[in-house]
Amino acid sequence: MFAPIPQTCSLSSRQNWRHYSVSSLRIYLLVLFCSGFLMSQPLRAASLGEFNQQSSVYRPYFVELYTSQGCSSCPPAEQWLSSFRDHNQLWKTLFPLAFHVSYWNYIGWKDPYSQRAFSQRQYDHLNAKNTGQVYTPQFVINGKEWRGWFDRESRV
Repeated sequence: MFAPIPQTCSLSSRQNWRHYSVSSLRIYLLVLFCSGFLMSQPLRAASLGEFNQQSSVYRPYFVELYTSQGCSSCPPAEQWLSSFRDHNQLWKTLFPLAFHVSYWNYIGWKDPYSQRAFSQRQYDHLNAKNTGQVYTPQFVINGKEWRGWFDRESRV
């Protein structure tokens, strides 16, 4: 983590420090300070509101589906989301994502793909007022709830 002190340099010998310019010592101290600061910062995932950049050339579509194997209405929504696998803009401007929520697991059928973090992400949308409620199947496109799927209204 820290750069070693060169062998020709001794802390007790001030004369050896003359071999190094003031600018190189400043750089060394700056790197030392920055690495200590960065190492002290906790790592965390990006939240819903942190990414708000838009391309002037392409409009990306992030299609989030909140689903569960315990939900009887979810298979058609998952099938619709899967239909994008042959779309020519897949992973360029179209990003379909399925999040299996865990709150359906209590009824006896445990969804092996469910994660509590996915449920939390859905609740984060609710708390950010991106959605009006939490349900499955639920679509969120570019951070806004989309109910058009139920009418088979194509937005993407």
